Amino acid sequence: MSEHGLAALLLIPGSHPGETDPFCDRLARWLETGLHTGGGLLIPVHLVEWSGEGHDLGCADGAVRLLDALLALEKKAPQRVLLLGLSQAAHVLALASCLIAAGPETVTKVFQAARVYYRWPLLGCVDIPMWERVRRRLERSPALADCLLDIVVWGPVARYSWRLDSRMRLLHFVQPATAECVEPPRPPERAAWRARLADRRLRLLFNSSQFRSQFGAESMGWPAAVLESPVVPVRQGEHATPGPDLQNWSLSERQQWTLALVEEVVRRFYAGRQLKVA
Repeated sequence: MSEHGLAALLLIPGSHPGETDPFCDRLARWLETGLHTGGGLLIPVHLVEWSGEGHDLGCADGAVRLLDALLALEKKAPQRVLLLGLSQAAHVLALASCLIAAGPETVTKVFQAARVYYRWPLLGCVDIPMWERVRRRLERSPALADCLLDIVVWGPVARYSWRLDSRMRLLHFVQPATAECVEPPRPPERAAWRARLADRRLRLLFNSSQFRSQFGAESMGWPAAVLESPVVPVRQGEHATPGPDLQNWSLSERQQWTLALVEEVVRRFYAGRQLKVA
């Protein structure tokens, strides 16, 4: 896909909180090897790890980690990046699209709500520099102006609205609803008081009348921009999968799924198209 101007692929796993799925490391290697087949330019595959916690702070932290990885790839020359999110990473990608599309004033309010998480109260020292780095860059709008994003999601309907502009394309393989998708995510533990307070402030902010139209928290709806994007319902047994939970699949089933997913992405995004990055 390098002939289409694809510069990199970022893989965002959807692991359960506190667990690490070694399949994601293997998947990243498979994708990088497969994309390099045929003597084309090497397309690097980067794994963007996050906590897997589905509360607002967990998703916001995942979005910040994704944006930090994207900003590290940012160059003066325009380039195209493929984002592949699995399972609960759908929420992370949707929230990241909101932050990219938001103006500096909105970005400031979001980071202010989470300030207690990445900056010690009273002392003011930053102990999670990535958050401060991304905040400063997003406030210098427009962010990622020369980066074209092809977004592929294998997961549930996101809890946040998608904010897509001319730089972004979305292909969403929608999983059947599971108990994990329906039940409200548990907040951070009481002992992690900074995270718990930041999560509460973000939840109040996202659900306020001012921000609901922008972030669509808990709306579970499809904005008009997303309705124009390919949405593929996933049923049991389709797309070489036995069900929606990646962690329960055998190695051969995962290999079949990887091949089927890549073929579908190429068919819908890249086959027969001379994509330009300028």
